[in-house]
Amino acid sequence: MSPPRITIRPATEPDIPAFVKIGQRAFGKDAIAQSFFPASREPDPAKRLDDEFRWRSMRARNALRHKRRRNFVAVEGPDNAAAGETAQGETAQGPDNDDSGGGSGTIVGWAAWELMELPEGQTPMTKGELDAEFEEIARYWPASVDKDAVKSFFGVMEEEVEKIVGKNGDDGMWSKLCQSLALVNCRLTCVAALHSLAVDPAHQRKGIGRSLLDWGIETAKKENRDVSVVSSEQGRALYLGAGFEQLGSFELFGERHYPMILKSSKNAPSYGNETV
Repeated sequence: MSPPRITIRPATEPDIPAFVKIGQRAFGKDAIAQSFFPASREPDPAKRLDDEFRWRSMRARNALRHKRRRNFVAVEGPDNAAAGETAQGETAQGPDNDDSGGGSGTIVGWAAWELMELPEGQTPMTKGELDAEFEEIARYWPASVDKDAVKSFFGVMEEEVEKIVGKNGDDGMWSKLCQSLALVNCRLTCVAALHSLAVDPAHQRKGIGRSLLDWGIETAKKENRDVSVVSSEQGRALYLGAGFEQLGSFELFGERHYPMILKSSKNAPSYGNETV
């Protein structure tokens, strides 16, 4: 029997419930998710799960509407959405609904990318402006989200990565690299940053993650962009196998993280040396 067909296409708003659930299943038990949604803030596991779904959905919706964001889904089986048949408007699906998204196939994977550049004429935001924007966005989050943990995560992520690669002539390159809150403060224009890549645990080891990654890499090459990622231990082998160069490592929330780069552009800058 031949393997099911996998289609990779841009994500749409009707897909949000499906790929958010994939994120929950793939990352919901890791140390970062547990820090963002601690039991001390909401003792009911079902309520925490629902709040996490709402929070991830808010972030996904903002990302889909952001000009520099590129979100893609991997769909197994026939996909009406790929043929332009996606229903318009936002669905009212919740955590218990199916994973069909906007088409008839099953969404089994998802990747979130960002073009690391400032819009023409815009200057980098100051720390005060970034803090103010963070607080404005966080006002709408569920009460069970630990805002301090989220802010600490992105702050430490930026600080640690810039220790490794921030001394190479462009200290803004990695700024807010994994920032998924529309708070990018970056100057380098030849980098496509991979924020997240998730495959439904029930569909892993089918090459779906590599297909999503390769599709994004090829898209970046066409735009003459390098590709950057900060990988967890779980994803490290995937990125190294795809040719990424590991620039170092650091620990955050008890887990090891690895900043990596894949040089695709013709005028790639020099990055930091591996310091594992």
